[in-house]
Amino acid sequence: VAILFKEVRKTPLTFNIYYQQLVDPALLDDWTAVEAELKATDDLGNEYKVPYNGGFTEGGARTREDLQWSATIHNIDPQATKLIFHPFATVSTLEGAKVIHFEDIEVEL
Repeated sequence: VAILFKEVRKTPLTFNIYYQQLVDPALLDDWTAVEAELKATDDLGNEYKVPYNGGFTEGGARTREDLQWSATIHNIDPQATKLIFHPFATVSTLEGAKVIHFEDIEVEL
């Protein structure tokens, strides 16, 4: 599983993230679903929820789990100078799930 940031956009009220999850087709031999998500903190130690707005699969995707996601953070501390994203993915089957954590991604505000 790979998580790639495609675009980040800051507005006066929100911070929008557009990211992609890419799944090696071999992973789907053992797992039936993949869901990439984000947690975030800022350089002041504040934590933020990163609820995703929805996702879709493009026509040329290698797997049904190669998804494009968008997410929005609200009420970022105005004193913060960067956001640190903590990406993770949950891979699952009907029998259980496993969480995979990835390297942090820092974005300057």
